[in-house]
Amino acid sequence: MRILLIRLSSLGDIVLTTPVFAFIKEAVPDAELDFLCYTQYSAIMAQYPEIHRVLCFPKQEMTRALRRMRLIRFWRLAKSLRCDLAARRYDHVIDLHNVTDSALAALMCPKAIRTGNRRQLLTVFFAHRLRLEDRNERAEMHASLIAMRTVLESGALPAAAALPILPKSAVFFDENARAEAERFIQVQSLAGKKLVGIYPAASRDYKRWPAENFARLAGKIVDTWGYAIVLLGAASDRALMEKIAAEIYTQCADAAIADSAGEPISENVVIACGLDLPVVCALLARLDFCIGADSGLMHIAAALNVPQVALFGHSSLLKFYPLSDKARVVRHDLPCSPCTPQCARKCAHRICIEGITVTEVWREAVQLIAEYYPELVCSCGRSAE
Repeated sequence: MRILLIRLSSLGDIVLTTPVFAFIKEAVPDAELDFLCYTQYSAIMAQYPEIHRVLCFPKQEMTRALRRMRLIRFWRLAKSLRCDLAARRYDHVIDLHNVTDSALAALMCPKAIRTGNRRQLLTVFFAHRLRLEDRNERAEMHASLIAMRTVLESGALPAAAALPILPKSAVFFDENARAEAERFIQVQSLAGKKLVGIYPAASRDYKRWPAENFARLAGKIVDTWGYAIVLLGAASDRALMEKIAAEIYTQCADAAIADSAGEPISENVVIACGLDLPVVCALLARLDFCIGADSGLMHIAAALNVPQVALFGHSSLLKFYPLSDKARVVRHDLPCSPCTPQCARKCAHRICIEGITVTEVWREAVQLIAEYYPELVCSCGRSAE
């Protein structure tokens, strides 16, 4: 049996589909699984042992071609995608994304049994149109379980297959990525230091904790435990990272803070932006713990079982909680949360995320350190205040 799974983006959502791979292979060991995603995520998806082939949807190239009125180029890209999908002759195509792009890709697979969510209008041409509530403000189960439920109801698996109680996501990277991460650590003079990762960026502005709060928190971490701070993000996040680094320098200069070895604080704050995704995964695996926003990096850290403190604002904790028992979540339970992306975008106060205080996150970080690195708490003898 040949099955195509479609989840085009974003990074965190793709990571949350990974429990589906083992779920299918356990039920149908000889199933041949392919995965379709946007091109920028293909490098990380190529590492999964259950995936036979990763196909790329060249969205960025197609968009550029349209903007420049290069219609022949656009047509060739679309035709190439259609030919690649048609040539695979899938038995089942399961749309786990339910957007127009993913539905159109599913329709490019002739004779396949297609499954999707009936909220996507193009599923009128699908064999199975499911009524699964997957919207942020109305979701009734975790995103991984929604994906598994979609697969289960597609008819691709035996009727005896059952959903797991607690799914587990996974992330893989090869030795080249590991070597690149080690090279980065050496070049940045981080070898031998205790490392904490901070990922302040998120796919949307309304999911971000204020930059000055991250800076204050990072200063306290360096002052108390002597950790080196690794600021992680995409190339487009560099301005945000530089702002946070500058805030850390300013605060630490005012407080005359140095690390436990007496080194200047500036040597203990490193910006890691624009690295290839597999290298980012390898770098995350090298960290002692992480703190950051509800983002793709949060879900990668959870998949790697790295201890972390995750900050939730408008997002549904039920749907997006990190799949790791080493994750702690800071969230305010407000009557208006979770909400729709439209409401979050228009919200004037955003108290769900901006109302989280540095003290709240600091307390969770202290408890995380106490649980996994108790020798540091004993040696510094400081309280959480």
